[in-house]
Amino acid sequence: MKIVIIFKSDIPIIRMHFGVAIETATGQRMTAFPLAAQAPELVPNAAQEGKITCEIPRIHLTPGVYYLTFLIRSLSTADSSDMDRINKAIRFNVVDSDAFSSDYGSIMKLGLYFEEVKWHYEGR
Repeated sequence: MKIVIIFKSDIPIIRMHFGVAIETATGQRMTAFPLAAQAPELVPNAAQEGKITCEIPRIHLTPGVYYLTFLIRSLSTADSSDMDRINKAIRFNVVDSDAFSSDYGSIMKLGLYFEEVKWHYEGR
């Protein structure tokens, strides 16, 4: 998944915090991608306009309906309130499949989220 956000502000955004969250239809947050935590030096301090691209190689969600929520805030103010927030901006569906190509079948019984791991075995 590739998310591209183009922003423009009348005032400089000091210590910009931009975030993307994946939520269920009931608002349960599955995961979030906070710029301030994952790439704090990416956007210059006091930026007023630009383009931010977030590339997510894989999203390991079980089948269902999900939403993307976006927010932008300046971390310079005492309350750090949102400058802009769009709840459930984009809806997307995850369909059932054999995600691991293992003939295991449906991943629905694994929970809401699953992660790729590497298994190792030693022994005879």
